Amino acid sequence: MLNATAFRPIAALLKRSCLLASSICCGVLALGSATAQTQPPVSFAGKQLSVALGYGTGGTYYAYAKFIADHLGQHVEGKPNVLVQSMPGAGGMRMLNAAAKLMASDGTQLFVPPDTMVISQTISKDGGQFDARKFHYLATINQQNNVFVTRRDVATKLDDLKIREIVVGHSGIGSAGHIIPSVAKDILGLKLKMIAGYEGSRDGILALERGEIDGAIYGWETWEQAVPHWFKGENSFAVAIFQTGPKREKSLPDVPLLRDMATGDDRALVELTDTQVVIGRSLALPPNVPKALVAQFRGSVDRMVNDPAFKEDAIRRKLILNPLTGEELQGAIERAINAPSPELILRAKKLLQ
Repeated sequence: MLNATAFRPIAALLKRSCLLASSICCGVLALGSATAQTQPPVSFAGKQLSVALGYGTGGTYYAYAKFIADHLGQHVEGKPNVLVQSMPGAGGMRMLNAAAKLMASDGTQLFVPPDTMVISQTISKDGGQFDARKFHYLATINQQNNVFVTRRDVATKLDDLKIREIVVGHSGIGSAGHIIPSVAKDILGLKLKMIAGYEGSRDGILALERGEIDGAIYGWETWEQAVPHWFKGENSFAVAIFQTGPKREKSLPDVPLLRDMATGDDRALVELTDTQVVIGRSLALPPNVPKALVAQFRGSVDRMVNDPAFKEDAIRRKLILNPLTGEELQGAIERAINAPSPELILRAKKLLQ
């Protein structure tokens, strides 16, 4: 019979073998980790990148897309050329559907999401074929309130819209120009007739000036850039009736905030529409882009946003910078889509039928 002493050499040998195997395994893992960490970034030298937007070329979506395109290439590996692609239709939904289904996942195609993207996915009946949670967000460049404006000969205060029906122009179901007035109409009892077909803010503002429509809603920066003279003096051509967002624009302290006029379920509905402010004018990649490439682009965009040349050019172009990181925007969008109750979503959908 063998005693315990006889097993000691075997046990020692097994222990040494296990230690050796463990060392080899750790070495392999460390080598793999080091290889992943030192993997060179994807180069886009000689390639062309595009930044798509879901509207025409006359408004702030185009202004910010062009601004981004003019600077992004200097911060992407290989310094590629970057062009803007306009894909108007259905309040930006045509472009979003293309981003979800057709855009390449190699980093050569980026897009500026409509600020109503979350609202459209959760409550509108617009045939959206996308899930905003699957896009990869790189940054928000600017956040701004939307402001509902009428000509002075039509209305000068909110109560006027409860007495007289006015025509409101918008680009299509799913756009801010349709969703926000529809919600305001329901919770405040406004008499608004919605008319689609004005693809960009330039078209809508011209129609308002010509008298084709009586009111429209766009970002306050759009109004300030396109027609600042409309709001000058006691007898101004146009009047800001109400605004949407988590807080009032600093330059519009006396213009009522829609969420402040709503309570209970009405306020929850307005808060859902206010997600557009967080999205603002942002930049994203389509689904299925590799995580490493998403991280690479987020780094490129962060460098761009913090580049003094980018900030100086924003001043020259009269564009406002109020950024969020890609990670912050990604989290905000996921929370906004997951939070609303089924009852709130059902009510909102009925409003947009």
